[in-house]
Amino acid sequence: MLTREPMVVVQLTPLNHDIKSRESNAVKGGREGGLRRYEAYLRKNKMSEEDIRKVTEGEWQSIRNDVHGAATDPSKLKDVGDDLKNTVD
Repeated sequence: MLTREPMVVVQLTPLNHDIKSRESNAVKGGREGGLRRYEAYLRKNKMSEEDIRKVTEGEWQSIRNDVHGAATDPSKLKDVGDDLKNTVD
C-alpha cells in the first residue's frame, strides 16, 4: 500500500526570497520543498538532526548560491532547435 507523505510548506521570508522572477522563485521553492521532504523522510527513519544537517548542508548551500532559471515551455524548445539548424551550413 502506498502512503503519501504530509505536504511540507516552505514559508517565503526575506531570507529565502530572491528578488527575481516569479518563475525563478518557484523553481527555487520547488527545490527547497523537495529537500525539506527528504529531511522529513530521514527524520522518519530515525536519523539524528546532526546527521541530517551533515547530509543536506551541501544541497542547502547549493540552493542558496544557484541561479534558478525560469521554467521553460517544452514546446518552445523545438523552435529554438529549428532556428539553430537554419544558422548552421
